[in-house]
Amino acid sequence: MEINGLSKSITLKKDSDFKIILDNIIGSIKDNIWNDTLLQHYTKHGIDHSFRIAKNLGKLLEDFQTFFPLSQYERFLLLAAIFLHDIGMQLPEYADLPIKSEYNIKEIEIIRENHHLASYKAIIDSIKPNAKFSLGLERCKEDTNNIACLCKYHRKLKLSDLEDTSWASEKLRLELLGALLRLGDKLDADYQRIDMEILNRKDIPTESKFHWWSHYYVKSVSIGNGHIKLYFRFPEEYKNKDIIKKFKTKREESIKETFLDVYSILYKNDIRLYRNIETGGIEYLPVASLKLVPSDLLGYIKKINQLDSNYKKLSNTQEAVWEIGGVLYSDNGKLVEALSKILQLMNEHKYEEAAKIIEETRLLTMSPKDRMFFSGIAGNCYLSLNKLDRAESYYHDQLDLSKSKDSRATYQPNIIDAQSAASTGNIGIVYQIQGNPGQALQYQQQALKIFKGLRDSANIEKTINKIKLIEEEI
Repeated sequence: MEINGLSKSITLKKDSDFKIILDNIIGSIKDNIWNDTLLQHYTKHGIDHSFRIAKNLGKLLEDFQTFFPLSQYERFLLLAAIFLHDIGMQLPEYADLPIKSEYNIKEIEIIRENHHLASYKAIIDSIKPNAKFSLGLERCKEDTNNIACLCKYHRKLKLSDLEDTSWASEKLRLELLGALLRLGDKLDADYQRIDMEILNRKDIPTESKFHWWSHYYVKSVSIGNGHIKLYFRFPEEYKNKDIIKKFKTKREESIKETFLDVYSILYKNDIRLYRNIETGGIEYLPVASLKLVPSDLLGYIKKINQLDSNYKKLSNTQEAVWEIGGVLYSDNGKLVEALSKILQLMNEHKYEEAAKIIEETRLLTMSPKDRMFFSGIAGNCYLSLNKLDRAESYYHDQLDLSKSKDSRATYQPNIIDAQSAASTGNIGIVYQIQGNPGQALQYQQQALKIFKGLRDSANIEKTINKIKLIEEEI
């Protein structure tokens, strides 16, 4: 099966063994994986998705190919992984689920969450004797483990665990290839990625709808000259409304999180991209041309707006640091709802009521990022109640999470550093209230150093003022 329209930066030599094997891979997965689709996902993971990844990466790399060429072998491994990385989405048995005609939402989510691991296992199994199906890898068995590893690391896992090696006396940059695959997968972020008919039919959590509807309103992703730019389209009904800002921010931050995750890997390999995800023009279309968001999603966005508003009010009126990376765009709907209530109560000075919800909310299962955000708010609530031991405990939870290797490997450095600065400064406030200005000064000076690194002018000024007051006490 021929791949057309790829940049020269990523194409394989015509009639080469690599080209022949890649064509076999594409033909095999078309017949054995995507021909009779067992699982209907509202996001598209088939061959068209892989073609778009290959084209996007070709555009990204073509500006660097003169001084940064991928070898033919690296291109082959990358392209093979591009076409194989999502096959786990159609293989429930590799997610330890039985084969059956229908799967519920919970089972489909299990498959989605683990599909990178399932793809890895299926690729390894495909070259074993008596394999259930072929993936076209029979002529490159010695390369299968590298391809499988790239598929395994296309999401979630730490790319630094992919160790560079060599092949036929040439350097093989597996970490770089893994970073390219991860970014290419994320850059397939426009309306073509979503099957709106299935999305509207599936009963999925509202916060997940927010994530996928944000794809629907992306007209295109432009890649060139080191820039990544998003172009949006919205119904005319949403013109000049805050809902546009929410969808834009959601999509920009989603791409930026992956982009910053791979940025340093690309940079050290001389792929120098601009750090900002840019926004192009917005096109407004008649309502009949685009679907409007469902009522449950509209309600969820209103909660996000309320959370944002209360958060900013408290940032302006409380001494403690609140601005720690912006609004919580979480996939945990229960947490978003709880924090919205907590912040509203705190704005109304009903701290005891807020504390009751905090103690109920802390039992929820949260991602590290969510837990950091929650712990900061909880600490601020108890600080307002003058329950200093409890406040300090939550601030230390936030600080410990911001220092953990897993958090720093998973989330954007600026978000983690902002959390660290906020908790450090707030611990300083606790010490100051307790009558320990020496300790308070140390923590505020540490916070100031982090805020300066973030170029957070507002919190730099606030922290300098706090330091001056502490120095007067000493």
